Amino acid sequence: AQVHRAKLKNNNDSTNTWLAVKVRHPKVASLMRQDFWIFTKIASYVPVGKDLQKSVEQFSHTMAAQAHLHIEAHHLEVLNRNFAKWKHVGFPKPIYASSSVIIETFETGHVCTAYLNAYDKNNKSSNHRLTSMPTVLQKFIVTSGLALYLKMLLVDNLMHADLHPGNIMLDVGFYHGQPDDGQIIHPNNNANNNNNNNNSLLTTG
Repeated sequence: AQVHRAKLKNNNDSTNTWLAVKVRHPKVASLMRQDFWIFTKIASYVPVGKDLQKSVEQFSHTMAAQAHLHIEAHHLEVLNRNFAKWKHVGFPKPIYASSSVIIETFETGHVCTAYLNAYDKNNKSSNHRLTSMPTVLQKFIVTSGLALYLKMLLVDNLMHADLHPGNIMLDVGFYHGQPDDGQIIHPNNNANNNNNNNNSLLTTG
């Protein structure tokens, strides 16, 4: 699928709302059906084919569901409901969905690795006042990420199973600049207290 950023024009004023539009490749569903038909045929000729066929069938159902974006939109609604009381964790909110298109809120932030790389880059420079990631921020990333994962796994029985670094974003409210410009190591007055109310851990998919 491809993800595009779009503007939603408001009729009442001149402001625009940013949205994320995810579009499925037009042939992906038919290609997946063809691939799994081939896998099933191959599995039928393997000596342990029955067990392998069951595994292929189970895997094909899981993958086929991912090709239908309205199912993803439903899961986002459930995840938002499950984490409604977690003010530091957020998921995109679906606005419209069909089998091939989903329109959702555009969540701002940067992948966690962008912050790690920025601090690592500035560790080599003596021109900055702070060259290592603050402990409060480290704790926030680790504890929030672990708590989110365990809640999905042990409590909700609904996993966002594609939590690679590109799908986890961090919005650090008490830093100036962006990770790419090397300015996140200049905290404002809120950075030194133990209040991380301005931090958000966002998961996108």
